[in-house]
Amino acid sequence: MEFKALFGNSREKMAERWVALVAGTYPSRRSQSFFLNEKDPFANPVGHTLHTVLPEVLKGLVEGLGDAELEKLLDPLIRIRAVQEFTPKEAVTFVFYLKDLAREALGSKILEDKKNQSMLYAFDKRVDDLSLIAFSLYMACREQIWSFKSRHVVERSINLLEKADILCEVENLGVDILPQRIFRKMQKDAAEKKEAITN
Repeated sequence: MEFKALFGNSREKMAERWVALVAGTYPSRRSQSFFLNEKDPFANPVGHTLHTVLPEVLKGLVEGLGDAELEKLLDPLIRIRAVQEFTPKEAVTFVFYLKDLAREALGSKILEDKKNQSMLYAFDKRVDDLSLIAFSLYMACREQIWSFKSRHVVERSINLLEKADILCEVENLGVDILPQRIFRKMQKDAAEKKEAITN
């Protein structure tokens, strides 16, 4: 569903306010000011992402883009917030700011027309859908981070155990690791079996 008729020319103002509100979720006032005012994308990748992603997401919502397209638009911002010091709630709650921004933008138009009220209700539903998309993206990023961390810990542990001659890799089994004494016993048993067959 498209919401162009509902918001008209107020979309740009909504996008600016949304960027300011999301920048406000960062704890330091210096960070907030930097994200809003520094225009160089290399010096300010977070601020650049806020200024590019949020207006595009709002435009996509208003123009009725599907979930897959909205997910692509939202992905760069969620990736950044997934590696920062945010709880899951703090990382994605910015999506819900759109509900208040919509009411600010519409003002008394909400009360004037039943059609506006039903369209606003439909917009709220799309914002709820967008929040679920954001949360799914956030959890996928966090899973990826924990997967990298756990793989790193396992690889470090295996390297240390191999250096201490406690574990070894069994070639036929690929990445499966066996205690050294069991592997040697398997080798010895295989050699004895082979010798028994040849004799």
